[in-house]
Amino acid sequence: MISGKIPDEASLVLDKIKKKLPGNYFLLLCLLLILILGGILPNLISGQWSWLDQPRIGNIQKMLALQESGIKFSDLKTTDRSQGEIGEGKWSVQVVESPDGKRITVLLKPQVYYKSQPGVEWSDISSISRWNQGETSNSHFEKNSDKILLFK
Repeated sequence: MISGKIPDEASLVLDKIKKKLPGNYFLLLCLLLILILGGILPNLISGQWSWLDQPRIGNIQKMLALQESGIKFSDLKTTDRSQGEIGEGKWSVQVVESPDGKRITVLLKPQVYYKSQPGVEWSDISSISRWNQGETSNSHFEKNSDKILLFK
């Protein structure tokens, strides 16, 4: 049976620690309280929280034009450009070709609203995995259609 008592040596050490720590804990608690109140009180008084409203975009017209026209690369030729919805936003889908014939798909989502986040994605199929691009085809799917398409 294990005794619930603490050995005398351990209780002496615990008593020494308890005697030294209360002042340190009180000082640490006061310092933490001062830091918290110093950060919260100005916002609480003014009613404006810094993280609630993000800064506005100064060049919103350029961002809207970028979404419509895509991005221009100095040494790459744009072969195809369209706009598509991926997830919750509109993306500019652009296929560019390098002088040596390699094709790169660039997906660009400019920040057109001050609360939305920008994004860039690209893929170079033949570079990393050395995949071969086979036959390409375009498909169109309607959202509210009663037709079922089967592919074999």
